[in-house]
Amino acid sequence: MEEILGAMAGALVPVAVQWSRYDDQTQQRVRNTRYDLRDLRDAWQESQGWGGAVRSRLPIVMDWDTGLAMATSQQPTAQTIPTLPAGQLRPNLCSGAESFVSSMVWPPRAGMYDARQNVQQVGELSTTALAMTYEEVRAVVHGFVSCNGSTSAGRVQLYRSINALTDTVMSLNMTKAEFAARWAQLFGVPVSTIDPHRDPSKSPTISSINAGNNVASVVFISTGTNNEVNPQTDAVHRLRITAGAAAIATGTDVATVTFATPYRYKRPDGTTATLQPHVQLTTATDKFGFASLVTHTSYTIQLLSSIGAGVSVDYSIIVDPGVTTV
Repeated sequence: MEEILGAMAGALVPVAVQWSRYDDQTQQRVRNTRYDLRDLRDAWQESQGWGGAVRSRLPIVMDWDTGLAMATSQQPTAQTIPTLPAGQLRPNLCSGAESFVSSMVWPPRAGMYDARQNVQQVGELSTTALAMTYEEVRAVVHGFVSCNGSTSAGRVQLYRSINALTDTVMSLNMTKAEFAARWAQLFGVPVSTIDPHRDPSKSPTISSINAGNNVASVVFISTGTNNEVNPQTDAVHRLRITAGAAAIATGTDVATVTFATPYRYKRPDGTTATLQPHVQLTTATDKFGFASLVTHTSYTIQLLSSIGAGVSVDYSIIVDPGVTTV
């Protein structure tokens, strides 16, 4: 019995030694793993204090990332069988844009995020970043690229032009419709710049001929001494007054001339008002006349001298508003 126990004890010795050696190795591996985890923790904690990491966690930086992320069509998580994204509608940033722009501040209002940096409320820069993804905005940015490169002097000129445009536009008080009209005038299809009162295609008209007071006719003179064509305009026209079987008495209202375009001008405050122009009648004879009842739309010819029976008298009329009309 003792021999058997002794043999068994002798057999256990190498097993115990082997187990002790294995346990030492296991403990060493555990210690090494613990050290590795400690080093990893220290490295992680240190990395969170790096400037780049700190800045990336600032709400205003995350706002920009949020705006760009809103423009993606990719699925947020991986899928075994990908599905086509639902029809993605582009957000309408024009809705309430004027109110949004007028309320902008600096520094920009930051968004709100939870402990896991999920978005609770977007910030101002999220909208700006989203706008940067729109096709027309990117086209404008590309439009500033000079295909021939730039020089220092050229960049200063570019800065001056854009900065001057900014200062000028901000000093105005125009509506969107007024700006649209100005842009259309600058870049649209060229339109006539002729003063409508000097436009030969717009002739005044003669009416209310006083036949009851022996006025036989009042007509425009369309030919000159050399038989040239003389178009009649609001600003300058010539006409001939002919008496009937009896003379036209002094003080008679002969006829009314109506302008093709009413006379108006723009006040300093930008509003438009009617205008009573100055009307002057001249003649080569002693049969003088003048304009009475002058309004922004017409005037009446009144004689200062009588016109004998069957006699025709030519008058040249100059209409001067004195200011630029609209």
